[in-house]
Amino acid sequence: MITKSIHGWRKTIAIFCIALVMATLPACANGAASGPVSTNASYSKNVLLLQKNTYFSASLTGEVTLDSAGRTTSTPMKLEVPAVPIEWMGRIFFGGLDSRGAGQIIADQIHGSLSEDGDWIESLTYSRQITRTATNTGTLFRVTMRNLPLAGDSATAGIFERTGTDIQKHVQKIEYIEGSVNNGKITSDVAYVSTDWKGERGVMPSLKLAFEKSSDLASVRQNRFLTVRLLASGSYDFAGTPLVFPAEFDLASIPLVWEGNDFTGSQKSGGQNQDIFDQAHGTISADGTRLTALSYSRRATSNIGVATVFLQRSSIYYQVTLKDVPLSKSAASAQARGFFQEGSELGQVVTGIEYTTEQLFGERVVPIGKLISVDWTNTSPGSKPVLTIAFDNVEPGPLPGVSGNDTAPAPRPSGGGMM
Repeated sequence: MITKSIHGWRKTIAIFCIALVMATLPACANGAASGPVSTNASYSKNVLLLQKNTYFSASLTGEVTLDSAGRTTSTPMKLEVPAVPIEWMGRIFFGGLDSRGAGQIIADQIHGSLSEDGDWIESLTYSRQITRTATNTGTLFRVTMRNLPLAGDSATAGIFERTGTDIQKHVQKIEYIEGSVNNGKITSDVAYVSTDWKGERGVMPSLKLAFEKSSDLASVRQNRFLTVRLLASGSYDFAGTPLVFPAEFDLASIPLVWEGNDFTGSQKSGGQNQDIFDQAHGTISADGTRLTALSYSRRATSNIGVATVFLQRSSIYYQVTLKDVPLSKSAASAQARGFFQEGSELGQVVTGIEYTTEQLFGERVVPIGKLISVDWTNTSPGSKPVLTIAFDNVEPGPLPGVSGNDTAPAPRPSGGGMM
């Protein structure tokens, strides 16, 4: 398992080694045919321009062949590290980013160097290691490249983007392994064999590298928790009886795992008489300013008594889907992002709500109620649609009105009614 403290030591050692190498360059270069290498701080205009960037992202996509115990399979794959914060030492740039949650630790690393004129990335290595603590398994990939020409105009300076066979000449080496983790190292059960650089199997290879001055996406990805609170009034059918009432469809501080622009999360909570299971998955736009898609759900099962010889339980399930939600910066922290809106316009953001409730008698399931429709135009106090979304790093704790071992409220009507 890679830990933050280990990365700190690696970074310190890397800086020391780089400084030592740079200090010995003049002596080594004086004897070379190419002449001495300047070690002063006089860099080209392009190098100085690129040094203003504080993030770097890399993405290589293609059809790869993997080997597992002598058996080969082909699959499309994206080897990506999005928006890693970087530091500069002369023409050398390097950085790392750790993220963790829901039983996974993800460690991204970047190291590269520029040409003297700043028109090329002379060398680049980027990697990602995923350690799944629950299963003690992991995945590691590392991509090594060289001689990558950068776009020169001010609008796209620091970007390399190509699609097609030509990419192969820039990629020196690809390493990819999957397997069990022992003392932080992965024992390879699955390994990389080759890439279909010609796109003969239907996936044309593509490569994009980019320096960035700032990154909303990187800021969003530093958040470890997602909270959603939705209040909406709806029409329900409970055993043939129509009812109308406002209800809350909440998701309370679920831990997130990030994979590029995508995130997933799951969490079990509850107490002695209640089990709650929350899930979420979604996608952030490439510029980090919009939540392009989100689906979250909750299943809450409660003990409500004994019927004959069977334990009687009630089960409530809901799933909410949203799309194209603009995210705004929060005063809570530089990384926090959120969304708040109320009124009928939420009908454009919330694309679906599914709700059902059941009674469980042993193995027998009796449907009780379901949501028929949502009234997005309701303006009555306590019934007006309201949606709050928060990405943050606030550790979850007991919520108001929840006691004992309960860590999340049960789905319920707001201000009365039945559910």
